[in-house]
Amino acid sequence: MVGPPILDINFSDKISRGDLEKCMQESFAARGMEVVPDYLVKDSKNYPKNLSFVVFPVDDKNELLGGLIATEEAAGDFKFTYYDKIFVVPSKWNNGIAKGMIDVANTISQDKNRIPGVLRTSDFGVSQYYKSSSDIVTYGLLGIYDVHGFGFKDKKTEEPLFENAEDLFTLAAQYIVTKPATLIKKQS
Repeated sequence: MVGPPILDINFSDKISRGDLEKCMQESFAARGMEVVPDYLVKDSKNYPKNLSFVVFPVDDKNELLGGLIATEEAAGDFKFTYYDKIFVVPSKWNNGIAKGMIDVANTISQDKNRIPGVLRTSDFGVSQYYKSSSDIVTYGLLGIYDVHGFGFKDKKTEEPLFENAEDLFTLAAQYIVTKPATLIKKQS
């Protein structure tokens, strides 16, 4: 089950920031990574600026299974949604939860005047997982990032969904890879 989108990370009536951070860190730790410590501290340098929405799946006991944190970004005049963090607790990996969150995020983004979504990853396995959900991908930007786009092309016909879609994806991808990393190798 996926809860309604949340427009602020400080949503104590739904789930505590501590629970969200624990779930996020547990998810990334299983891949040898961690989120920078102040990522969920409002007004810190690493807090997601231009927060657009948060999607979080819960089980039938209302236990948090993961999350997707999205920001609204712009490269020049082109606006898009950046899927900044997507995470699922390790015990629920490969159950379609991440793809389900992306589907919800794409729906939300499309409701916002059809703003396409973009995510970046430096993890080859994660990139391969998202390949089937995205409609456009570029590999190896800055030598480490793969960038996936959602809502740029029709998945069946591969036709662009709007004028200059491929050029605008490239512009968004180049912008996204220059954002500071908030996911780092886990410290011992």
